[in-house]
Amino acid sequence: MPVYNGAAFIERAIASISEQDYPNFSVLVSDNASDDGTWEILEGWAARDGRIVLVRQAENIGAVGNFRYVLDHSDTGLFLWHAHDDWWEPNYLEILVGVLQENPECDVACGNAVRCMPDGREKKSIRFPALPAERVRRVRYMLSHPEATWFYGLYRAKALSSAQATAEEFSHVWTMDRVMILEFILNDRVAGSRETTFFQRTGELSSDRYRPVGASNQLRFLARFSRYHLKALICCRLSYAEKALVSLWLVVHLARTAHLRIYKRWIKWPWKRVKMKFSLLLGRKA
Repeated sequence: MPVYNGAAFIERAIASISEQDYPNFSVLVSDNASDDGTWEILEGWAARDGRIVLVRQAENIGAVGNFRYVLDHSDTGLFLWHAHDDWWEPNYLEILVGVLQENPECDVACGNAVRCMPDGREKKSIRFPALPAERVRRVRYMLSHPEATWFYGLYRAKALSSAQATAEEFSHVWTMDRVMILEFILNDRVAGSRETTFFQRTGELSSDRYRPVGASNQLRFLARFSRYHLKALICCRLSYAEKALVSLWLVVHLARTAHLRIYKRWIKWPWKRVKMKFSLLLGRKA
């Protein structure tokens, strides 16, 4: 758990971890030089639950650096991140461990998600999808219905370390969650369950503050974002034919995850026309 100034919400987050039905885990919390009482709250929890290990950074190492720190200093075969203002159902770890055991070819397991207001009120419920059986259709579906909360799923640590190193080349906090999960989607390594739920607090505490501002900054971001998507497609394990079949849906993924005003004019609306024509050629409804 990377945290910076999370005193207002970290009690609920830590409690949801400590109260998990699945007992065999450890929690590494990296306090990124907080000055709002977060550390004192953490010390109280560590005294009550020996599975909680605390590290206090001498100076702020940045959000990406703090996420990387907890990954680099973990020594377990499975790993997940937990934001200081989110929480889980009690069976979250138990269910997701089971998903990975049942799907050895997959590297990340996800559950349902509920997006909540800063005050904890539920805003939107998102069920994990029933994915198609065919690989290309499965990848295509996940690209066209990207879910940022999958970032907080349970990973095989070795696969995550590799994906994290690649994602850091993107070097932008905005949409980092979508960038991270893209490699797992393209390689068809995502599995999930509807038997457990992750609760994500959004709004003023989200990554919105990192959104590129101004047309020039947004264009630079989109150029880098597009290059990353192309590289991910080239490097994934799909065959050449499969890459060709999912390439148009990679554009959908790019458009839906950028969340920038400028993309609507240059990507989103032109893409809708292309998608309609492509669907008509296939004899399907757009």
